[in-house]
Amino acid sequence: KHPDMHFIVLSAYDNFDYAQQSIKLGVQEYLTKPVKKDLLIKTLENVMERIDGNRKRRKNDLQLREKLETALPMLEHGFIYSVIMGLDTAGLMEQYQELLGIHQQYGCFLVLAEQLPRKNTDSIQWNLNLNGMYEHIRSLAHEIFSAVCGPLMGDKVLCVVLHDAQEEEYSTRLHMIEQARELN
Repeated sequence: KHPDMHFIVLSAYDNFDYAQQSIKLGVQEYLTKPVKKDLLIKTLENVMERIDGNRKRRKNDLQLREKLETALPMLEHGFIYSVIMGLDTAGLMEQYQELLGIHQQYGCFLVLAEQLPRKNTDSIQWNLNLNGMYEHIRSLAHEIFSAVCGPLMGDKVLCVVLHDAQEEEYSTRLHMIEQARELN
């Protein structure tokens, strides 16, 4: 139930089998009575260092994940721009594919557009709302498709929907269109 918990066994039994079994169960140390004060203190300090090291690693992992979440949209935008412009200088597309985890060799464009509401609607407020919804639109596109999404341009988001086949069959295209409509 508590995989991060650390155990130290202090036992009156000086049995190798018990010590070996406890180590297999994840016990950090197996000490036998009577234990010297210095050994107990050193053992506790070692376990506390491991705990602190684990906390630091988790904190660093979390910070790295947050940085990646910030950089990922920029990488996707760069990928979209490179595809549109046909740029592949110095293996740029291979770098994008590696960084974004793209394994498919083919794709097609999908434009997600939000229509401006009818009359008597404040277009500035509508744009602000749309900007606020961009991340939601992007995450939905990632859930429904294997896609890379570009930036919000006006009322549109350009996505590259990735696939393995060179040409999409008609039924597959229809299915993609139906999935895109589910984004509403």
